Amino acid sequence: MRTALVSVMVACVVLASAGCGGETTQATRVDMPVGADGTGLVEFDTDEGYSVQLHAVDMRVERVEFTVGGEAHNDEQAWHQQLMRRVVGEAHAHPNHSAGGEVGGELPGPVVFQWRPDEFKEVGAGDFLEADYAGYNLVFPEAPVDESDGESLAVELMARLEGVADNGENAVEFSVDVDLADASTIFGGALSGAIAGDDVAAVGLQFLPFDEWSGRSIFDEVDFSALSVDDDGIAQIPEGSLAYIHIRLALTSHEHYGGRLLEDDDL
Repeated sequence: MRTALVSVMVACVVLASAGCGGETTQATRVDMPVGADGTGLVEFDTDEGYSVQLHAVDMRVERVEFTVGGEAHNDEQAWHQQLMRRVVGEAHAHPNHSAGGEVGGELPGPVVFQWRPDEFKEVGAGDFLEADYAGYNLVFPEAPVDESDGESLAVELMARLEGVADNGENAVEFSVDVDLADASTIFGGALSGAIAGDDVAAVGLQFLPFDEWSGRSIFDEVDFSALSVDDDGIAQIPEGSLAYIHIRLALTSHEHYGGRLLEDDDL
């Protein structure tokens, strides 16, 4: 509730048409479906020579904040994003990702995004003010939630990823469960466009396992053939391993999150 009220107050200030002595006009509020857009789950290559296809990515978030304005990422980013940049050796601002804008829309939660290739899965209704949006923030839960959200993700998990990795000699089916940790926020997922009237049918958030700009993936440095398999023949990436740490850092880096304003034909 607090965030929603802040969103309305801030966006009204941002969008007010007030010059010196001019009148102010409050922006119109819009309820808009928000969901997981699976078009980003394309096959990609890792630095270990694997071709990876993710079949399912489930992720729990406390809420999503949609922002107006903002600037390219800088040294004031969250600590985990700064660390991720040092790990992957990136020193420059990522194009089309803006952070620090004022909150003009919100999807309350907790909700679980379920990304599936080429599918759109609605997770809830967002509350927006008509505006030109420049990005979004994902806020993760601080502690396990009850299962009243009705989703498949275990209460202690932040995310679960499932897929197949193939190096040309061996195809490995794998999964990784990522536990909730201290509260964290991803600032500046890539989303750009105007939400106004009936021009937009839904807002689709994308998970992007391969970052085209840096040429790196969330599974770089993972040797799938060296992983232990369970009784079902599924390779498991164990908590605390270097591969697990790399994946967790990547999951909290804005480079792996995008979005689209969808029309009716996209649904």
